[in-house]
Amino acid sequence: MSSALTDAGQGPVVVLLHSSMASKTQWRALCERLEPEWRVLAIDLYGYGDAPEAPLHPAFGLADEAQRVLSLLDERLPAGTPWHLVGHSYGGGVALRVAHARPSSVRSLALYEPTAFHLVAPAFAADLAEVRAVARLAATHQPADRLESTGRFLDFWNGPSYFEQLPPARRAQFASLLPKVALDFQGLFGDPLTPQDHVHPGVPATLIGGRHSPLCAHRVIEALAGVWPHADTHWVDAGHMGPLTHPDQVNAMIERHLRAAIARQADTT
Repeated sequence: MSSALTDAGQGPVVVLLHSSMASKTQWRALCERLEPEWRVLAIDLYGYGDAPEAPLHPAFGLADEAQRVLSLLDERLPAGTPWHLVGHSYGGGVALRVAHARPSSVRSLALYEPTAFHLVAPAFAADLAEVRAVARLAATHQPADRLESTGRFLDFWNGPSYFEQLPPARRAQFASLLPKVALDFQGLFGDPLTPQDHVHPGVPATLIGGRHSPLCAHRVIEALAGVWPHADTHWVDAGHMGPLTHPDQVNAMIERHLRAAIARQADTT
């Protein structure tokens, strides 16, 4: 069994997918909250935590991440087991691809600012300009510039001066992950699917955003809300890293979503 996956608790299955430059440990508090009533599987995505490095091919993208997630779930769960998907940022983009690949298994979706920028309409291209600049730095940085490029990425999502306040060893650890961040952006901007490809009739969905997040993240939520009229959309007084900076508030929303999804399923059976 893979060490890139934690599996705890008993009950309906919940799959947790983390953000870029993070790992399955991002969800530790949510796992502890859910484990008494749920079976929780938190997965390290390629290049993070205990996961292997991403395969080296020029077209690497969200479909590659989704295929690996599904393979891990197939190894761990009996055939036909349904699951609820929870994702944050890059993990939210991967969750969308997982749901598209295996719609029959999805019982609900709870996403905190999925950064699936390919879903944003061309009319809002200007709102993606700054995050595109961050993505270009991640992809084209020189070794001598890696710390600076990493700081630009982390400050964009966490707020000004976040990176410079970290201990040097932590900065170096984050910088070592920058090549994978470039691949993450490649998938988030380059995936061919459209919002309409992510329509899942009857599947409960919750979208959560931070009021203080960059506008690019809000545009993705708006794109999904446009094709998920049944979705609940919530805004918290936080930024893009709300699951880490405001875990009690965000985790309570996710738990309410899961309970409502189970109750709705019971009402229809």
